[in-house]
Amino acid sequence: MCSQYCRSTAYVSAVTAYELCTPDEQEWALSVNVHYLPHPFKATAGLPMTGNGLRVVDDGRDYGPNDSTDSAVQVLPLVWTHHTTGRRALMVNTRCMRCLELADGSMLPVNESRMLVEKLMRRGVETDRIYAHAWEPGDVVLADNWACWHSATGACFYPVAFS
Repeated sequence: MCSQYCRSTAYVSAVTAYELCTPDEQEWALSVNVHYLPHPFKATAGLPMTGNGLRVVDDGRDYGPNDSTDSAVQVLPLVWTHHTTGRRALMVNTRCMRCLELADGSMLPVNESRMLVEKLMRRGVETDRIYAHAWEPGDVVLADNWACWHSATGACFYPVAFS
């Protein structure tokens, strides 16, 4: 039973999310890089997330130029290949992203980037695909950061199993 003080963390398979994409979406995603903000949590502080937790509700702020020479900026592929299993996973943090870089080198605006990523992620967060762990003292959860997304929910949920 959850106490009034417990918090939960939700875990979702990024591998399943990628596999649920259409073949065309998968092919497109394999050619895309994600540019992350230099200090993302500072830059997006105070911005709410959508109800599904997948996208920042942006207020139109200017994040400045996308300077990938800044040592604090990371550019990573949208799809990661697991170093052990070889399986592909849709790996992105929408709160931290600055934009998507397409195969031709063009950069999409931040809101368009976030909405595209949300569309790709949405199928992966159906209720029966989420494991929500309601933390109690002494709990330990092991998760593979190369194959799953996780997020503090700020609420108390009872665990459900992955399908």
